[in-house]
Amino acid sequence: MAPLIFILFILTGADGLRTVSRLTVQEWAYVTIPCYYDQNYKAHVKYWCRGYHWHNCATIVRTDSPQTTGKVSITDDPAQQVFTVTLNDLQVKDSGYYWCGVEINVGRDDGERLHLTVTEGTPDLSVVRDMVTGEVGGIVRVFCRYGDRLKDEEKMWCRFGEWISCLTAGGSGTSQDKVNLHVNHTQRLLTVAVRELERKDTGWYWCSAGDLQIPVHISVTNKPTVTTASTPTKHRADPKMCRRFEDSEQCTTIVHTDTPQRKENVSVTDGPAQQVFTVTLNDLQVKDSGYYWCGVDINVGRDDGERLHLTVTEGTPDLSVVKNMVTGEVGGIVRVFCRYGDRLKDKEKMWCRIGDQISCLTAGGSGTSQDRVNLHVNHTQRLLTVTVRELERKDTGWYWCSAGGLQIPVHISVTNKPTVTTAAISLLFLTCTIISAMIVRDQ
Repeated sequence: MAPLIFILFILTGADGLRTVSRLTVQEWAYVTIPCYYDQNYKAHVKYWCRGYHWHNCATIVRTDSPQTTGKVSITDDPAQQVFTVTLNDLQVKDSGYYWCGVEINVGRDDGERLHLTVTEGTPDLSVVRDMVTGEVGGIVRVFCRYGDRLKDEEKMWCRFGEWISCLTAGGSGTSQDKVNLHVNHTQRLLTVAVRELERKDTGWYWCSAGDLQIPVHISVTNKPTVTTASTPTKHRADPKMCRRFEDSEQCTTIVHTDTPQRKENVSVTDGPAQQVFTVTLNDLQVKDSGYYWCGVDINVGRDDGERLHLTVTEGTPDLSVVKNMVTGEVGGIVRVFCRYGDRLKDKEKMWCRIGDQISCLTAGGSGTSQDRVNLHVNHTQRLLTVTVRELERKDTGWYWCSAGGLQIPVHISVTNKPTVTTAAISLLFLTCTIISAMIVRDQ
């Protein structure tokens, strides 16, 4: 009888790299995918490639170069042993298999595969916000939406790199230490509440339902230090945000740029240089619907204010934006995607810069252009696409899409192009010259 020979295959991808396995994203949205790696890989080059098989995976971006290719970028964080890949403006054709990879100088590279599905409609699993922030001692909530086919599938919340800590949601909610999970099948919503936050809670997590996962990053910051000081000025103008209820003539102040700058899920930030203050409302609920005011304290005379109405819906809002913060480089291009509902199909759609309403651009049925800005309406997808080309630094600022009587704000940031140093080019030229000389000599 021939001896039995056991061959042991060591798949380093199982332990050396960890990421999600399957995820779905809506068309024109973006996703950031974390790839965790072993501490032995800290100094290695990481990359992102596309292909079903590992041996013929086409590299798209690398942590050495190129770190950005088209709408894909990669960033390494050795301190946290994770590199992240961000894919912007996704289209259905971007669906397929991808790999997180680590370059190994001696031996075979390490890799972990995942599958991405880009859908025209609502994805089977998504997250309301994939980047959430809280303060030490506070609370954050993550809202994961799932489709009908996942209603009866197991739902979980896990921290990357700590699979043993995964928490499974029960029908009425599940708790463990500081984390609570609650499932609402009517709204198709898994709510994750993390309380008594600590700095060590900062990191990547994921929601899962059935065979799908969606990554979420939680950042925990220290509480701001409050200092008391008198301001010897004759005229002071402090912006604030207040809310006026239907049965009251009074507008109840919520946040103020002196104090409190943050109250529960509302925060205010003043930007005097741009003559704008911004108010951020997190974890919105239907009960938050109503009238609000942007106000400015006037020491002598009546305060100044501007009213707006906010409607919080359980389902898809009539007007929304895929990304409300977009970034581009000088000379480059950015695209903003504004989605509208059926009732707004035949309503006028516009793109304006806040504070410069005279420059508003109205969209026609087949698209409208003005200078460097182009608007295009796709009624099939219920999508208004705004394209801004030949970007300049002065284009940085707040804008809004509108449809009918609704508006949604969008911020565009324009940065300078990264500088390529002459030393690096000279080194490349010198290296190529030496290699050419060696080839000629060998011949």
